[in-house]
Amino acid sequence: MGEIFLERGLSVELYDRMYPTPLTGSAVQGDVAFYLAQARRAKGPILELAVGTGRVALPLLRAGHPVTGLDLSSSMLRVCRRKAEALGLDRRLTLVRANMTRFDLKKQFDLILVPFRAFMHLFTPEDQRACLACVRKHLKPGGRFIVDIFDPLLELCSPKYKVGGGRPEDSREDTYPDPDTGITGIVRYLSRKNDPLTQVLREVWEFELRDAKGRTMRRECQNVTLRWTYRWEMRYLLELAGLKPVACYGDFRAGPPRYGAEQIWISERPR
Repeated sequence: MGEIFLERGLSVELYDRMYPTPLTGSAVQGDVAFYLAQARRAKGPILELAVGTGRVALPLLRAGHPVTGLDLSSSMLRVCRRKAEALGLDRRLTLVRANMTRFDLKKQFDLILVPFRAFMHLFTPEDQRACLACVRKHLKPGGRFIVDIFDPLLELCSPKYKVGGGRPEDSREDTYPDPDTGITGIVRYLSRKNDPLTQVLREVWEFELRDAKGRTMRRECQNVTLRWTYRWEMRYLLELAGLKPVACYGDFRAGPPRYGAEQIWISERPR
């Protein structure tokens, strides 16, 4: 098993079915429209960290913004490049394979984004601060940084929490049919182990492809590891990095902060 979305596999193949644009019926519903609105105030290029397959970057490109997308997964970057080329948007797109805790692009940006909880893939405070130091270095004075993470529901972060009550037959399962090929993707969320001391959760996801007759074509498991961050902890991290928080929303309609919702932080590099 490997860490999710890093290597070529079913997690990458099914990503765009799992997380389409727009992403409806989700806690991050409306995020692309929110980022487009924020991008309109940016006068220069945009940097997206953990760009993935371009769910956010492609609408930004379509709106006329030059975008640099950084990701650790070469597989995801290949998909992003292929999609941009198919839409004729690749001229304004620069893709970089790098770790978001240590990168040097030799330029600065008016807007830097870390959408869809990608910041939570940094498992230690040291990595979080390293990422934010890189962000500040690459942000123009007066430029804005936007990061989205979830606000932790404590009952789901307990070491006693079990997916499906601990019974494998009750594990959550989502299906993603492809009407063009008849092939259905299935994602099962098998287990979760929470460590409240380090604020890290580890899940096992199983991916499966079935043909039109319901026969299994491929099946594989991957690990998902995330670190949750509390609201005031995140504020302190931003301030320690030399970034000034200017807003924190609980959803992408600019709603007020609230327990168990999203933490959508907007901060600026002081002029």
